[in-house]
Amino acid sequence: MFFTLGLNKLPFEPQKEQIIYVENEYSKPVNNYIQKNYEAIRSHFKKNGLEFIYMPKLMEKVKSPEFIMYNAPYAEGIREDVNFTSDFLLQFMAHPENKKTFPPSLVYYCPQMTSKNYPEAKILYRGIALDSESNYRKAKNLSNVLTEIIGDTGGIWNWLDMDVRRYDEDLDDEGFYEIPMACEEPASYGGDEDDEPYESEILMKLGDARSLIDELKALGVSEYVLLKLIYGEEKPSRLHITKDYRIFLPDFSNMEIELRPLPKILFLLYLKHPEGIYFKDLSDYREELLQYYKAVRGGLFSLTDAKSKIARLTDSTDNSRNEKCTAIKNAFVNKIKERLAKNYYIVGERAEKRRITLPREMVIWDD
Repeated sequence: MFFTLGLNKLPFEPQKEQIIYVENEYSKPVNNYIQKNYEAIRSHFKKNGLEFIYMPKLMEKVKSPEFIMYNAPYAEGIREDVNFTSDFLLQFMAHPENKKTFPPSLVYYCPQMTSKNYPEAKILYRGIALDSESNYRKAKNLSNVLTEIIGDTGGIWNWLDMDVRRYDEDLDDEGFYEIPMACEEPASYGGDEDDEPYESEILMKLGDARSLIDELKALGVSEYVLLKLIYGEEKPSRLHITKDYRIFLPDFSNMEIELRPLPKILFLLYLKHPEGIYFKDLSDYREELLQYYKAVRGGLFSLTDAKSKIARLTDSTDNSRNEKCTAIKNAFVNKIKERLAKNYYIVGERAEKRRITLPREMVIWDD
Protein backbone atom coordinates (compact mmCIF):
# COMPACT_ATOMS: atom_id res chain seq x y z
CA MET A 1 0.00 0.00 0.00
CA PHE A 2 2.98 2.29 0.66
CA PHE A 3 5.40 3.58 -1.97
CA THR A 4 8.71 5.47 -2.00
CA LEU A 5 9.22 9.00 -3.32
CA GLY A 6 12.88 9.79 -3.99
CA LEU A 7 13.85 13.46 -4.04
CA ASN A 8 16.95 15.49 -4.75
CA LYS A 9 18.21 17.89 -2.10
CA LEU A 10 15.36 20.11 -0.90
CA PRO A 11 15.65 23.88 -0.37
CA PHE A 12 14.21 23.44 3.12
CA GLU A 13 14.72 21.08 6.05
CA PRO A 14 12.22 18.21 5.79
CA GLN A 15 10.24 17.52 8.95
CA LYS A 16 9.22 13.99 9.83
CA GLU A 17 6.19 15.35 11.69
CA GLN A 18 4.65 16.78 8.51
CA ILE A 19 2.19 14.76 6.41
CA ILE A 20 1.92 16.41 2.98
CA TYR A 21 -0.78 16.07 0.37
CA VAL A 22 0.87 15.84 -3.08
CA GLU A 23 -0.64 15.51 -6.56
CA ASN A 24 0.72 15.90 -10.09
CA GLU A 25 -2.49 17.30 -11.58
CA TYR A 26 -5.41 18.82 -9.77
CA SER A 27 -7.82 16.09 -8.71
CA LYS A 28 -11.24 17.58 -8.12
CA PRO A 29 -12.71 14.58 -6.24
CA VAL A 30 -9.77 14.28 -3.85
CA ASN A 31 -9.50 18.02 -3.23
CA ASN A 32 -13.23 18.35 -2.63
CA TYR A 33 -13.05 15.51 -0.16
CA ILE A 34 -10.05 16.95 1.71
CA GLN A 35 -11.59 20.43 1.87
CA LYS A 36 -14.86 19.02 3.19
CA ASN A 37 -13.09 16.93 5.85
CA TYR A 38 -10.00 19.06 6.40
CA GLU A 39 -10.47 19.74 10.12
CA ALA A 40 -11.19 16.09 10.89
CA ILE A 41 -8.11 14.89 8.98
CA ARG A 42 -5.97 17.59 10.56
CA SER A 43 -7.23 16.72 14.05
CA HIS A 44 -6.61 13.02 13.48
CA PHE A 45 -2.94 13.72 12.77
CA LYS A 46 -2.54 16.50 15.33
CA LYS A 47 -3.66 14.23 18.13
CA ASN A 48 -0.62 12.10 17.33
CA GLY A 49 1.86 14.96 17.08
CA LEU A 50 1.72 15.21 13.27
CA GLU A 51 0.98 18.23 11.09
CA PHE A 52 -1.18 17.84 7.98
CA ILE A 53 0.10 20.01 5.12
CA TYR A 54 -2.54 20.77 2.49
CA MET A 55 -1.22 23.53 0.26
CA PRO A 56 -4.43 25.59 -0.22
CA LYS A 57 -4.92 25.74 3.56
CA LEU A 58 -1.23 26.27 4.21
CA MET A 59 -1.24 29.28 1.88
CA GLU A 60 -4.10 30.78 3.90
CA LYS A 61 -2.27 30.12 7.16
CA VAL A 62 1.10 31.47 5.98
CA LYS A 63 -0.53 34.66 4.69
CA SER A 64 -2.32 35.25 8.00
CA PRO A 65 -1.12 38.24 10.06
CA GLU A 66 -0.52 35.98 13.08
CA PHE A 67 1.78 33.61 11.20
CA ILE A 68 3.73 36.40 9.53
CA MET A 69 4.07 38.38 12.75
CA TYR A 70 5.42 35.35 14.61
CA ASN A 71 7.74 33.94 11.94
CA ALA A 72 8.67 37.06 9.98
CA PRO A 73 7.88 40.22 11.97
CA TYR A 74 10.46 42.00 9.82
CA ALA A 75 8.41 41.38 6.64
CA GLU A 76 7.77 44.45 4.49
CA GLY A 77 4.96 42.84 2.50
CA ILE A 78 3.67 39.77 0.64
CA ARG A 79 4.46 38.82 -2.93
CA GLU A 80 0.99 38.41 -4.41
CA ASP A 81 2.37 36.88 -7.62
CA VAL A 82 3.81 33.85 -5.80
CA ASN A 83 1.64 30.78 -5.42
CA PHE A 84 2.22 27.18 -4.37
CA THR A 85 0.17 24.20 -5.47
CA SER A 86 0.13 20.61 -4.27
CA ASP A 87 2.66 19.47 -6.89
CA PHE A 88 5.50 21.60 -5.47
CA LEU A 89 7.43 18.62 -4.01
CA LEU A 90 7.45 16.84 -7.36
CA GLN A 91 9.77 19.40 -8.93
CA PHE A 92 12.53 17.86 -6.78
CA MET A 93 11.94 14.24 -7.89
CA ALA A 94 15.05 12.12 -8.45
CA HIS A 95 13.16 10.51 -11.37
CA PRO A 96 11.11 13.36 -12.92
CA GLU A 97 10.01 11.02 -15.70
CA ASN A 98 7.65 9.42 -13.17
CA LYS A 99 5.87 12.68 -12.41
CA LYS A 100 3.09 12.20 -15.00
CA THR A 101 1.90 9.00 -13.35
CA PHE A 102 2.15 10.26 -9.76
CA PRO A 103 -1.24 9.74 -8.04
CA PRO A 104 -2.88 12.03 -5.44
CA SER A 105 -1.09 10.92 -2.26
CA LEU A 106 -0.17 11.60 1.33
CA VAL A 107 3.61 11.59 1.79
CA TYR A 108 5.91 12.01 4.76
CA TYR A 109 9.65 12.20 5.36
CA CYS A 110 11.39 9.04 6.56
CA PRO A 111 14.99 9.85 7.56
CA GLN A 112 15.64 6.26 8.65
CA MET A 113 14.52 4.70 5.36
CA THR A 114 16.80 3.37 2.61
CA SER A 115 15.89 2.17 -0.87
CA LYS A 116 17.92 0.29 -3.49
CA ASN A 117 15.59 1.71 -6.15
CA TYR A 118 16.68 5.29 -5.42
CA PRO A 119 20.46 5.18 -4.81
CA GLU A 120 20.91 8.71 -6.16
CA ALA A 121 18.08 10.24 -4.11
CA LYS A 122 19.20 12.55 -1.32
CA ILE A 123 15.87 12.40 0.54
CA LEU A 124 13.26 9.67 0.73
CA TYR A 125 9.58 10.15 1.48
CA ARG A 126 7.04 7.42 2.07
CA GLY A 127 3.69 7.77 0.38
CA ILE A 128 0.23 6.26 0.31
CA ALA A 129 -2.05 6.88 -2.69
CA LEU A 130 -5.57 8.24 -2.31
CA ASP A 131 -6.99 6.27 -5.20
CA SER A 132 -9.82 3.89 -5.98
CA GLU A 133 -7.89 1.01 -4.44
CA SER A 134 -7.62 2.71 -1.08
CA ASN A 135 -11.31 3.65 -1.31
CA TYR A 136 -10.46 6.61 0.93
CA ARG A 137 -13.88 8.25 0.48
CA LYS A 138 -15.48 5.74 2.79
CA ALA A 139 -15.22 6.99 6.34
CA LYS A 140 -13.87 3.73 7.76
CA ASN A 141 -11.34 3.29 4.97
CA LEU A 142 -9.92 6.81 5.30
CA SER A 143 -9.66 6.25 9.04
CA ASN A 144 -7.64 3.13 8.27
CA VAL A 145 -5.41 5.01 5.80
CA LEU A 146 -4.63 7.75 8.32
CA THR A 147 -4.06 5.24 11.10
CA GLU A 148 -1.63 3.22 8.95
CA ILE A 149 0.39 6.39 8.35
CA ILE A 150 0.41 7.22 12.05
CA GLY A 151 1.60 3.72 12.86
CA ASP A 152 4.28 3.88 10.16
CA THR A 153 5.63 7.22 11.45
CA GLY A 154 5.84 5.88 15.00
CA GLY A 155 2.84 7.79 16.27
CA ILE A 156 0.51 6.33 18.86
CA TRP A 157 -3.12 5.77 17.93
CA ASN A 158 -5.14 4.89 21.00
CA TRP A 159 -8.23 3.04 19.89
CA LEU A 160 -9.59 3.34 23.42
CA ASP A 161 -9.91 7.10 22.97
CA MET A 162 -12.70 7.01 20.41
CA ASP A 163 -14.85 9.35 22.51
CA VAL A 164 -12.54 12.16 21.44
CA ARG A 165 -12.10 11.27 17.76
CA ARG A 166 -14.45 8.90 15.96
CA TYR A 167 -15.55 8.21 12.44
CA ASP A 168 -19.20 7.32 12.02
CA GLU A 169 -20.26 4.39 9.86
CA ASP A 170 -23.72 5.95 9.45
CA LEU A 171 -22.41 8.86 7.42
CA ASP A 172 -22.54 8.67 3.64
CA ASP A 173 -19.45 7.97 1.58
CA GLU A 174 -18.75 11.67 1.14
CA GLY A 175 -17.53 12.44 4.61
CA PHE A 176 -16.84 11.81 8.24
CA TYR A 177 -16.68 14.07 11.24
CA GLU A 178 -15.08 14.47 14.61
CA ILE A 179 -16.51 15.12 18.02
CA PRO A 180 -14.94 18.41 19.15
CA MET A 181 -12.33 18.12 21.85
CA ALA A 182 -12.90 20.26 24.92
CA CYS A 183 -10.60 23.28 25.12
CA GLU A 184 -7.81 22.90 27.60
CA GLU A 185 -8.14 25.26 30.52
CA PRO A 186 -5.16 27.53 31.19
CA ALA A 187 -2.95 26.39 34.02
CA SER A 188 -3.55 28.04 37.37
CA TYR A 189 -0.56 29.22 39.35
CA GLY A 190 -0.42 30.30 42.91
CA GLY A 191 2.29 32.31 44.59
CA ASP A 192 3.29 35.93 44.71
CA GLU A 193 2.18 38.30 41.97
CA ASP A 194 5.84 39.04 41.18
CA ASP A 195 6.56 35.40 40.40
CA GLU A 196 6.54 34.40 36.75
CA PRO A 197 5.41 30.82 36.06
CA TYR A 198 7.42 28.53 33.81
CA GLU A 199 4.82 29.09 31.07
CA SER A 200 4.62 32.63 29.80
CA GLU A 201 1.92 35.03 30.85
CA ILE A 202 0.79 35.20 27.22
CA LEU A 203 -0.33 31.58 27.34
CA MET A 204 -2.05 32.10 30.66
CA LYS A 205 -4.02 35.02 29.31
CA LEU A 206 -5.11 33.38 26.07
CA GLY A 207 -5.79 29.95 27.53
CA ASP A 208 -6.03 28.06 24.24
CA ALA A 209 -3.15 29.91 22.59
CA ARG A 210 -0.78 26.99 23.18
CA SER A 211 -1.98 25.15 20.08
CA LEU A 212 -1.75 28.32 17.96
CA ILE A 213 1.82 28.98 19.04
CA ASP A 214 2.77 25.37 18.33
CA GLU A 215 1.41 25.82 14.80
CA LEU A 216 3.24 29.12 14.35
CA LYS A 217 6.51 27.45 15.29
CA ALA A 218 6.15 24.90 12.48
CA LEU A 219 9.16 24.84 10.16
CA GLY A 220 9.97 22.80 7.06
CA VAL A 221 7.46 23.35 4.28
CA SER A 222 5.69 26.13 6.18
CA GLU A 223 8.81 28.25 6.57
CA TYR A 224 9.91 27.58 3.00
CA VAL A 225 6.58 28.84 1.68
CA LEU A 226 6.68 31.86 3.99
CA LEU A 227 10.15 32.95 2.89
CA LYS A 228 9.10 32.74 -0.76
CA LEU A 229 5.96 34.79 -0.12
CA ILE A 230 7.30 37.68 1.93
CA TYR A 231 9.98 40.22 1.19
CA GLY A 232 12.22 41.88 3.73
CA GLU A 233 15.58 41.09 5.30
CA GLU A 234 15.52 38.85 8.35
CA LYS A 235 17.14 40.80 11.18
CA PRO A 236 16.41 41.59 14.82
CA SER A 237 14.48 44.65 15.86
CA ARG A 238 15.77 47.45 18.00
CA LEU A 239 14.74 47.18 21.64
CA HIS A 240 12.96 50.12 23.26
CA ILE A 241 12.79 50.52 27.05
CA THR A 242 10.36 53.26 28.08
CA LYS A 243 10.57 55.52 31.15
CA ASP A 244 8.22 53.19 33.00
CA TYR A 245 10.25 50.18 31.84
CA ARG A 246 7.85 48.75 29.32
CA ILE A 247 9.58 46.71 26.62
CA PHE A 248 8.90 47.19 22.90
CA LEU A 249 10.33 45.95 19.60
CA PRO A 250 9.80 49.02 17.38
CA ASP A 251 10.86 47.34 14.12
CA PHE A 252 8.40 44.48 14.70
CA SER A 253 5.25 46.66 14.56
CA ASN A 254 6.17 48.04 18.00
CA MET A 255 5.37 44.67 19.58
CA GLU A 256 5.30 44.78 23.39
CA ILE A 257 7.01 42.08 25.44
CA GLU A 258 5.33 41.65 28.80
CA LEU A 259 7.20 40.48 31.88
CA ARG A 260 6.33 40.39 35.55
CA PRO A 261 8.51 42.44 37.90
CA LEU A 262 11.10 39.86 38.96
CA PRO A 263 11.91 38.53 35.48
CA LYS A 264 11.87 42.11 34.24
CA ILE A 265 14.46 43.40 36.71
CA LEU A 266 16.75 40.47 35.89
CA PHE A 267 16.31 41.27 32.20
CA LEU A 268 17.11 44.94 32.81
CA LEU A 269 20.21 44.04 34.82
CA TYR A 270 21.66 41.91 32.03
CA LEU A 271 20.69 44.49 29.45
CA LYS A 272 22.72 47.08 31.37
CA HIS A 273 25.73 44.78 31.51
CA PRO A 274 26.71 43.70 27.98
CA GLU A 275 29.93 42.19 29.34
CA GLY A 276 27.82 39.52 31.03
CA ILE A 277 27.42 38.38 34.63
CA TYR A 278 28.16 35.02 36.21
CA PHE A 279 25.17 33.52 37.99
CA LYS A 280 27.35 33.02 41.06
CA ASP A 281 28.03 36.79 41.17
CA LEU A 282 24.41 37.96 41.02
CA SER A 283 24.43 38.69 44.76
CA ASP A 284 26.90 41.52 44.02
CA TYR A 285 24.13 43.28 42.09
CA ARG A 286 21.38 43.23 44.71
CA GLU A 287 21.35 46.99 45.18
CA GLU A 288 21.08 47.61 41.43
CA LEU A 289 18.27 45.04 41.21
CA LEU A 290 16.50 46.79 44.09
CA GLN A 291 16.64 50.12 42.23
CA TYR A 292 15.09 48.48 39.15
CA TYR A 293 12.47 46.88 41.37
CA LYS A 294 11.51 50.23 42.86
CA ALA A 295 11.24 51.77 39.40
CA VAL A 296 9.19 48.90 37.99
CA ARG A 297 6.81 48.55 40.93
CA GLY A 298 6.40 52.25 41.68
CA GLY A 299 5.78 53.27 45.29
CA LEU A 300 3.44 50.43 46.27
CA PHE A 301 5.62 47.68 47.70
CA SER A 302 7.23 46.52 50.93
CA LEU A 303 10.97 47.18 51.04
CA THR A 304 11.52 44.20 53.35
CA ASP A 305 9.57 41.94 51.02
CA ALA A 306 11.42 43.30 47.97
CA LYS A 307 14.82 42.60 49.55
CA SER A 308 13.73 39.08 50.43
CA LYS A 309 12.66 38.36 46.85
CA ILE A 310 15.88 39.76 45.42
CA ALA A 311 17.93 37.76 47.93
CA ARG A 312 16.23 34.60 46.70
CA LEU A 313 16.67 35.65 43.06
CA THR A 314 20.43 36.07 43.57
CA ASP A 315 20.92 33.03 45.84
CA SER A 316 23.14 30.50 44.06
CA THR A 317 21.38 27.63 45.87
CA ASP A 318 17.89 28.72 44.78
CA ASN A 319 16.25 27.90 41.43
CA SER A 320 14.53 31.31 41.23
CA ARG A 321 17.07 32.77 38.77
CA ASN A 322 16.59 29.82 36.38
CA GLU A 323 12.82 30.22 36.55
CA LYS A 324 13.11 33.92 35.74
CA CYS A 325 15.46 33.23 32.82
CA THR A 326 12.93 30.72 31.51
CA ALA A 327 10.17 33.31 31.90
CA ILE A 328 12.20 35.88 29.93
CA LYS A 329 12.89 33.37 27.16
CA ASN A 330 9.23 32.33 26.97
CA ALA A 331 8.07 35.94 26.78
CA PHE A 332 10.07 36.42 23.57
CA VAL A 333 9.74 32.93 22.04
CA ASN A 334 5.96 33.07 22.37
CA LYS A 335 5.91 36.29 20.37
CA ILE A 336 8.61 35.69 17.73
CA LYS A 337 10.39 32.62 16.41
CA GLU A 338 13.43 31.25 18.22
CA ARG A 339 15.97 32.41 15.62
CA LEU A 340 15.00 36.03 16.31
CA ALA A 341 14.10 35.67 19.99
CA LYS A 342 17.55 34.42 20.98
CA ASN A 343 18.91 37.95 20.49
CA TYR A 344 16.93 39.16 23.50
CA TYR A 345 16.91 36.55 26.25
CA ILE A 346 19.73 35.59 28.61
CA VAL A 347 22.06 32.92 27.21
CA GLY A 348 25.25 31.22 28.35
CA GLU A 349 26.63 27.84 29.32
CA ARG A 350 26.96 26.56 32.87
CA ALA A 351 29.91 28.13 34.69
CA GLU A 352 30.20 30.82 32.00
CA LYS A 353 29.06 34.42 32.04
CA ARG A 354 25.42 34.82 31.03
CA ARG A 355 24.54 37.69 28.72
CA ILE A 356 22.04 39.17 26.30
CA THR A 357 23.65 39.16 22.85
CA LEU A 358 21.71 42.00 21.21
CA PRO A 359 24.19 44.76 20.25
CA ARG A 360 23.67 47.61 22.70
CA GLU A 361 23.55 50.21 19.93
CA MET A 362 20.20 48.61 19.11
CA VAL A 363 18.84 49.38 22.59
CA ILE A 364 16.90 52.60 23.10
CA TRP A 365 16.51 53.83 26.69
CA ASP A 366 14.07 56.67 27.36
CA ASP A 367 15.49 59.28 29.73
